[in-house]
Amino acid sequence: MTDKQRIDEMDRLLKITEVKEIVGMGTSTIYRKVADGEFPAPVRLSGGMSRWRRSDLIQWMQSLTPEVRLRKEQAK
Repeated sequence: MTDKQRIDEMDRLLKITEVKEIVGMGTSTIYRKVADGEFPAPVRLSGGMSRWRRSDLIQWMQSLTPEVRLRKEQAK
């Protein structure tokens, strides 16, 4: 994989279904955490669409404590 491909993949915009699969949370939990400032906010696109930057999700997951990461992995 080239550097450009890696950058493109990191900046890819994800639908809520992809976000749910990655983080193991439901839609309402994700939006509640966004409102509480505990989860990355989506990018608002035209037509009322929302997408999340993959890089934002990776950064958020890396910021979690090891105990929280372990709980999330076990819940999957």
